Amino acid sequence: MYRLSLWSRGRSARVPVSALETGARSPATPCRLNINWPSLSDRHPRLILYASIVAAAIALGFCRVADLDFWWHLATGKYIASTGSIPREDVFSYTASGRPYVDHEWLFQLGQYAVFSTFGAAGVTFLKIAIIALTFCVIAAYSARRLENSWTAAGLTLFAMAGATPRLVERPELYSVLFLVLTFIVIDSFTRDGNRRWLHVLPLVYFVWANVHAALIVGVIAQLIFIVGAAVEKRRDVIVPLAAACAACVVAAAINPFGFHVFAVPFELTSLIESGIVENREWRPPTLRSATTFWFFLAAAVLLMAVDVRRKRAATILLFALFAYLSLRYVRNIGLFCAMAPLLIAANGPARARWHKAIAAAGAIAFLLTATLVYPFERGLGEASYFPDRLAAFVKRNDVRGNMYNSWGLGGYLIWQLYPERRVFMDGRNEVYEPLLARLREAEVDIAQWGKLLDAYRVEYAIVSYVDELTDIVQMTPEGPRVIARVAHSAAHFPRTAWALVDWDDDGMLFVRRGGVNARLAAAEYSAVYPEGPGYMESLVASGKIPREAAIAQIRRKLRDDAGSERARRLLASITAPPAR
Repeated sequence: MYRLSLWSRGRSARVPVSALETGARSPATPCRLNINWPSLSDRHPRLILYASIVAAAIALGFCRVADLDFWWHLATGKYIASTGSIPREDVFSYTASGRPYVDHEWLFQLGQYAVFSTFGAAGVTFLKIAIIALTFCVIAAYSARRLENSWTAAGLTLFAMAGATPRLVERPELYSVLFLVLTFIVIDSFTRDGNRRWLHVLPLVYFVWANVHAALIVGVIAQLIFIVGAAVEKRRDVIVPLAAACAACVVAAAINPFGFHVFAVPFELTSLIESGIVENREWRPPTLRSATTFWFFLAAAVLLMAVDVRRKRAATILLFALFAYLSLRYVRNIGLFCAMAPLLIAANGPARARWHKAIAAAGAIAFLLTATLVYPFERGLGEASYFPDRLAAFVKRNDVRGNMYNSWGLGGYLIWQLYPERRVFMDGRNEVYEPLLARLREAEVDIAQWGKLLDAYRVEYAIVSYVDELTDIVQMTPEGPRVIARVAHSAAHFPRTAWALVDWDDDGMLFVRRGGVNARLAAAEYSAVYPEGPGYMESLVASGKIPREAAIAQIRRKLRDDAGSERARRLLASITAPPAR
């Protein structure tokens, strides 16, 4: 006899079809059939859950374009759209022109350019918010089902979002987080109920992922850990399907312009970072200052995972350890950990009832504090204020020519603003500039080598960001290196005897080589202004090395041109204030 499954509040009751047709009693069922659809009050917790996550995504994602690398991604998308080809070698710099380049993020770049060219920076921001909301709504829904409590899931997810805030920017890794979450949910669900339907969809996710971001190797490792976990628990019924799905994902991921090489990219980049020739903040361990809420979330997650370890499955313990290690190793991985931790905590069943309110309250408090007191980005639409828009405009307006030197962090924006008329010295694609980075590392140690490097590359002008720490000028003696002076970084690397400061603002400085192709601009230089280094300009004025009147006049000239310059105001105040008694 056929049976019909009726669902009520998440539970199914099987009743004979004949009982439905005739109203006859059945010994297995009550005499009366009640179909209780969830009332609006039953749905309130879930509605509040999703509404809170969407509201949090808006609060944490509503900011100006903040990522330094966003602009070279955007320029690459424009290049792909205009040429109809994916770059396989560097085209944006003159120092690495023609070097092989694995553009494993081409689909993200093309999509970002399509959004930006249609809707501007506001479109990029709202797309980012949508991806954040989608990712964490999926996390919250799965967590609520496993924890059997929407309030606990909301608190845990909000805490995770707060911890991940420094990584919630317009980067391809946002999509990697979403795809990793989907991978976990599909595999975890299969190991519970044996439903293979979504396993068949997973290779499609990896096909897209391989053309968006090379972090898909993390998803493959997660699948392998599930297989190891199944072997430890002696679940032979799931090992073969999981292995087949993993193999299918690897094959699907190879369908990209660079084939299986995409799997090697993260390891190549990590090797480059570990070599010590790259100084990049996102490849450093997270600090309490750089990722405040993350540390509190990490502590809470470890505590929740440590409760009743005997209930934990091998795969969830291994995955938690993996993502905790990755997040502690590099700040760029804290988003992966914060997204995965709620799923791993929830995967082992309901939280203890007495913890529900505490988890919900902790998540709400962490979110509110992060969104208000420690929020790291600039609110609003458009681009962040620290991009060198005025300096780029100066270059174009004054037709500054020749080879450019630029600070690493400014390269992406300068590509977007100045390419193809001008090519940069370097940008955030570290793997492209490996030989150059090695030379720069040596030149930073020996200032004499720095001048030779600029001469070797025939640099005619430089756009540099501020380094507000004094630099040691070292002289080599028979007894070894000896510090002979402490000066501003730009004074050491672009001495005024050879370089003229022709423009500066809150974002950086523009120097031109004296006697070079841009020598005409030196007629209007800021010869008496040293905008960089704590107390450096004050000391020069106080010692009489630069005339106070000339310095004041030139700073005031800058303020007439750029009335909003906070650095100019601070400099003026520092050299006009009466001496302390």
